[in-house]
Amino acid sequence: MILKTAGIVIRIINFSDSGIVANIYTRNFGMQSFLVRGIKKPKSALPGNCFQPLTPVDLVLYHHDSKTLKRIKDISPGFRLKTIRDNGEKSMLALFMSEIIYRSVKEECSHPELFDFLFETIREFDALEKDFRYYHVFFMARLTRLLGFMPDTSNYKSGYSFDLKEGIFIEAPAPAADILDENLCSGFHTVLTKPYRLNNLDALSPVQRKNLLDAIIRFYELHLDHPASIRSHRVLLDVLEP
Repeated sequence: MILKTAGIVIRIINFSDSGIVANIYTRNFGMQSFLVRGIKKPKSALPGNCFQPLTPVDLVLYHHDSKTLKRIKDISPGFRLKTIRDNGEKSMLALFMSEIIYRSVKEECSHPELFDFLFETIREFDALEKDFRYYHVFFMARLTRLLGFMPDTSNYKSGYSFDLKEGIFIEAPAPAADILDENLCSGFHTVLTKPYRLNNLDALSPVQRKNLLDAIIRFYELHLDHPASIRSHRVLLDVLEP
């Protein structure tokens, strides 16, 4: 059966000398894996520039429910990325965000609200010409709502801490593992409730911003149904911090 859908390229794995396996999150079918043969050859039938992480695409695909690896009949850009591919820091952030999506979203079923959120996130991120350095932190915080474990922020008060395991804001306890102190808790509340602005995290030092990202990653690992270590962020930190 030949079907059409919008998609977002999430992850690419080499397959043989000239082929790849592409994980693409689609609007109509959720996360799907595609075997793409010959894409590295000079005369490939499909455009190779579509197969990069966080690339929005329009797909024509051969869909068979019984097959784990699907095939692509045609692929084209969903819209033209203006800055992500040409900026080294943005490309690194795109790799990180795509890994977050890959580790978090496994369902092979339609979730239009999640797809639209990811699509608009990419559009917003691509439009930022500067002040994008901590966009990924806000992205991870906002994504928790659609993954089903966004904390209730209504009971937050200044001076509170945050319990990563329970997913709740609490009155400041004694320091303990998986408890965010009041400074990191305030930063977490900011990224959960405010739109992205680089200066929204100015109250945190560079070390605290690193610790906040580590804490959010830990929060994901505690609450995902299929926890997995998110490894690339430590390289990301070395690249982004002065």
